[in-house]
Amino acid sequence: MIEGCIARNPHKKGAAKLRRALGCDVTLSVLEDAFMALLIAHGVPLPRTNIDLAGDKVDCHWPQYGLTVELITYRFHATRHGFESDNARRRRSSHIAYTYGDVIDRGEETVADLCERLASAAAA
Repeated sequence: MIEGCIARNPHKKGAAKLRRALGCDVTLSVLEDAFMALLIAHGVPLPRTNIDLAGDKVDCHWPQYGLTVELITYRFHATRHGFESDNARRRRSSHIAYTYGDVIDRGEETVADLCERLASAAAA
């Protein structure tokens, strides 16, 4: 019942808190929403979103593949601190980064790249 209400009103105030209370992952930006929609449209397995991974908050993580994606936007990475912390996080891991343009303008190529990486991880 609550899940249905959230599904009908995903952007209403309090929806994210309800999802967290139910143990669901959340998206925190328009870019994350667009990335998830792109994955759904192409039948790509969905990642965990905005979770803590070894002390870092990551945008998208597929635990079964050991693959992490960071979604980069100018808005959140335009400061020196944002840029430095994001790059430090990527150095500590094997994060893949996609930009707004990758998701919105070049979605087909991005899905192909991601599927190739998921397949390689599954084969490893």
